[in-house]
Amino acid sequence: MKPASRRTGRPRKDDDRAAARERLLDAAHDLMCERSTIDVPLLEIALRAGLNVALVNYYFGSKDGMLLQMAMRNQSNYVAVLRRLLDADFPGATKLSLHIRGMVRAFRRVPYLQRLHHKILRDSSEEEARQVAVALIQPLADFYRELVTQGVADGTLKAVDPMHLYVTIMGACDFLYSGSASLAHGFGVHGVDDELCDTYSEHLVALVMQGIRPGPAPE
Repeated sequence: MKPASRRTGRPRKDDDRAAARERLLDAAHDLMCERSTIDVPLLEIALRAGLNVALVNYYFGSKDGMLLQMAMRNQSNYVAVLRRLLDADFPGATKLSLHIRGMVRAFRRVPYLQRLHHKILRDSSEEEARQVAVALIQPLADFYRELVTQGVADGTLKAVDPMHLYVTIMGACDFLYSGSASLAHGFGVHGVDDELCDTYSEHLVALVMQGIRPGPAPE
């Protein structure tokens, strides 16, 4: 027998507010991953969660409010992870390699991440955009600045522009997922499995490290 919430579209009596919110966020996440887009109708999200669509506005204020919560939820330990890597007793080049592999895996877990950030920064209120910038964008920009500084100091990295490095890595990670239609038509690739995630990580690490290690630039 299906639970009462599936029949009525309302939370069960033992569902608290936090549990219902999580069900909506989980449903939105699953649909966005399955369809490789963040443009999923609220009605479909509510149906997947087994809740009334009106609860989206009740819990989040709007769809944009729900998207903001998704962005923040997916980055709950974001700053701590970056800080631990910067503080680790490794050369800068090793830290960069670990970071690249970690980002490829992170995008596999949340393949719509960059698209979600871009939409919030572009279309949301000034305050919501500021929240995302302060919590999610600025820490990563600071991470790249400090990582390059460390790598130059220990002689394992060139003095590259941190912004160029940020764009290179984030763009390369994002397109593996946001470009799924292109990969399907051009290379017959339908989805990123463990093998592709691993081989792409190694390729991206080799590509970036070859260009950023000290020494003469390749002609």
